[in-house]
Amino acid sequence: MILPIYTPLAVLLVAGFLTPLIGIKLKLFRRVFVTSVMLFSFFFWISLMPTVLSGEILVFNMNEWAPPLGITLALDSLSLVLLVLVSGVGLVMSPLIEKFITERRSEFYSLFLLMIVGMTGIILTGDLFNLFVFTELMVISSYALSVFHRDESGLEAGIKYLLVGGFATSLILLGTALTYGLTGTLNMADLIAKIKLGHALIPLGLIITGYLTEMAIVPFHFWKPDVAEGVSLPLAAMIVSVSTSVAAYALLRVLFVFGLLQLNYLFMILALVSMVVGAFMALFQKNIYRLLAYSSVSQMGYILFAFSLGFIGFAAGLFHMVNNALLKILLFVIVGSIISKYGRIKKVNMPLTGACFLLASLGIAGIPPLNGFASKFLIYEAGIRAGFALPVLVAIMVSVITLAYYLKTFGRLFTGVPRKTEEDKTFLMPILILTGLCILLGLFPDLALEVLRPAAESLIGRTGYYCSVFGC
Repeated sequence: MILPIYTPLAVLLVAGFLTPLIGIKLKLFRRVFVTSVMLFSFFFWISLMPTVLSGEILVFNMNEWAPPLGITLALDSLSLVLLVLVSGVGLVMSPLIEKFITERRSEFYSLFLLMIVGMTGIILTGDLFNLFVFTELMVISSYALSVFHRDESGLEAGIKYLLVGGFATSLILLGTALTYGLTGTLNMADLIAKIKLGHALIPLGLIITGYLTEMAIVPFHFWKPDVAEGVSLPLAAMIVSVSTSVAAYALLRVLFVFGLLQLNYLFMILALVSMVVGAFMALFQKNIYRLLAYSSVSQMGYILFAFSLGFIGFAAGLFHMVNNALLKILLFVIVGSIISKYGRIKKVNMPLTGACFLLASLGIAGIPPLNGFASKFLIYEAGIRAGFALPVLVAIMVSVITLAYYLKTFGRLFTGVPRKTEEDKTFLMPILILTGLCILLGLFPDLALEVLRPAAESLIGRTGYYCSVFGC
């Protein structure tokens, strides 16, 4: 029996509400339960890869209401790539939560799962209204996790996140409402047939601005370093590594529906500014969380630059999105291993952990033969082929700056301590697995591109998407 595509969404949602009940009497089972749920979600999406990557789009209509009246869920190649990424990162982080959350763990687990539900729903939904609803769920859960410790830094971060998230989702809701007023529908497949871009520039602009804010693209980036600095490490890792990637997916999906996936000079300018500003701001940061957040702003600039090139850059942008998430989560786990051992960031002599940090740093800077180089090279190649040599030169120069601030951070954390420190075995396994994956994707990028090319091609298949939902 083949389970419907909403199964992981339902399981995550039910688990989010069950976790506090389990935590009352079965505290030792709680972590196993949450990890098992994330494991189920991850392998469920993996199991659908042969079917979906072959070009089939899986559609499910809730309560069997025919579209566009009912709630439609749709899974294509692009959706599947992001779902594997989100569930994979959640799987890595969920067992480590107990190391950083010492009180009310059941509540944290519950909110963490609801945040994953929001991300999963954003990726699966087939209508603009539920895209807003799941975005709101992701933001509200993240806000609640931001103020979880109720200390000064957490409250400050939470208020900033609430204000910015509220601003972004308000724009998305207003744009969605205007779209419905223009077309009488919010179903994405139905909009493909009915939307007239010339009449929908205002709602499209509002929705795009909302998701650019969630992506932390300059000038909408100011919230991300402050929030990352003030929250717990598991939440900071999720915000910096995957929530912005999910926002980038939502942006792509909206552009797909409105038929605007082509050369975009505005996105290119915003992308270049984000690259440069994020890199220079990271260069002067002393707080590691802020550095990683600004680094993410810069790397999202690379991703947006690839998307601004149109179809020629989609596969490269998706590849860099995956690589950035992997490298960022690896760096956060390494930082977490130090904090877990000493209660704060300090210089250590952990040869294996330090070597993995160095490899991740080189990967983000785009040094061969690591995965960051493979995706950045594809972005450079796409830019040259599209005739944008100068922006590519800027991107290469930003990579040099990226290398400088990561090498400086490596020196600050892992050099100058003569006495060797024992590696934290709890963290060592995920660190080595993630490092090995980054090396593997760098040496054999075609392994990823075989998956990502169908995802990129799905972005030009508007007719196929429509036919999958309505039938042709």
